[in-house]
Amino acid sequence: KTSRSLLVTLVFMMGTTSEPQDFKACAGKLRPVLVNFIACFAVLPGVALSIGHALDLRQDFLVGMVLMGGVNGGSASNLFALLAGGDVALSVL
Repeated sequence: KTSRSLLVTLVFMMGTTSEPQDFKACAGKLRPVLVNFIACFAVLPGVALSIGHALDLRQDFLVGMVLMGGVNGGSASNLFALLAGGDVALSVL
C-alpha cells in the first residue's frame, strides 16, 4: 500500500512539472529519442543475452533476462530526471 502511494505521488509530481509544450519540444530532439530506443531495444537485451550465456543459464532464464533487458527504467529514470533538473518529458518518451 505504501509503494502505491509513493508511485502515485511520483507520477503526480512529474505531471505537475510537465506541460504539453515540453512534449512538443521532444519532437525536435530526434537523436536522444533514437539513442534511447536503440539502447532499450538492442543494446540492453544484447548485454542481458551475453550475461546469460556467460552464466550458462537455462533457456527459460535466458529468455526472461533478455525480455527484462528490453524493459526501460520507467518511473525510476523519470524520477532521477526530475530530481536532477533534466528533461522529464524526454525521459517519459
